[in-house]
Amino acid sequence: MKTITNINSDNDDVSIYIMEEHGNAFCELTYYENERHNMFLSNLNVSEHERRKGMATELISIVEDIAKQKGCKYLYLHVNDSTSWLADWYKRIGFITYKSNDDKSCEMFKILI
Repeated sequence: MKTITNINSDNDDVSIYIMEEHGNAFCELTYYENERHNMFLSNLNVSEHERRKGMATELISIVEDIAKQKGCKYLYLHVNDSTSWLADWYKRIGFITYKSNDDKSCEMFKILI
């Protein structure tokens, strides 16, 4: 998968926007420059007509590679509904729930080695 990335930095806060070259999938990776060992994945989205083709899995793999290159050890994310297929999918690709919230959302992480 070919991607386009854009890095936006404001003082110590860094955001990396990663998009599949045709705009069918994108996400955001954020971190603090002095805390590169922890990064946060958000806004993962795949166009409806491109779903179930492995595009999100491939994009996550690219995100993990970028994070590792920058020294990340822990990749975090938030899931709005811990009982959804999305939470199950994240678990299948190696994320672990570390906090369940009262609103059915959850916080997850993955150790990058």
